[in-house]
Amino acid sequence: MKKTCLSLILVFAIAGGAFAQGEEPSYPQNTVLIDIVPLYLGAVFGMFGQLIEDSDINIASFGIAAQYDRQISLYTSLGARVSFFWIGLNQSSPSDASFGASTLSIEGNIRYFPAGRVFFIGGFLGYGNILYLGTGYDDESDRQSVNVLTNYFKFGPRMGWRIDFGKPGGFILDIAMGYDGAVLMGKSTGRQIEDQLGYNDLGSLIFLYEAFYIVGGPRFMLSLGWRF
Repeated sequence: MKKTCLSLILVFAIAGGAFAQGEEPSYPQNTVLIDIVPLYLGAVFGMFGQLIEDSDINIASFGIAAQYDRQISLYTSLGARVSFFWIGLNQSSPSDASFGASTLSIEGNIRYFPAGRVFFIGGFLGYGNILYLGTGYDDESDRQSVNVLTNYFKFGPRMGWRIDFGKPGGFILDIAMGYDGAVLMGKSTGRQIEDQLGYNDLGSLIFLYEAFYIVGGPRFMLSLGWRF
């Protein structure tokens, strides 16, 4: 009788473990985020362009960033992020010049939640680029154009807070900050401009501007999202 009871207990324990493995996790596994900072910056630059009194100059801009996270355990998530920002300027007279610049970033990230929720630390690896397109006339009234694409390998740390309103799931606020390191891949912007125009007086300054402010540099992300 004792052996029979022990056998039944063992069977139920094994069966219970099997059922538990097949159950859905008690936390949301998917998170979709939209970062409102690039949207805000795009709107600000666009409004600035509208305020310029010189009707010959037009400025437009647009920015967006989105992220998807997959919760692989209560304490860890893996994610992917894509961000894009563009600004364009056009002057109809007297130079009839136009200029545009855009940045694209694609990242893979990991987050670790020490308490299983809210506060996280993590990091990312990714690719970023900056594209310059411009046309205009030089001092000798010769029309010149520039088409430069510069590539960077990106990496860096992250920390922040993922805040649920009520029970886990549904609408969330995601606040993150960190630093983006940027390592040049291929020719620098200054070198490419020199190859195309034959001169470049700001090569070093452009590289520092890109690596430590545009493509790399300190980052702050304020996102609205949905967990499900």
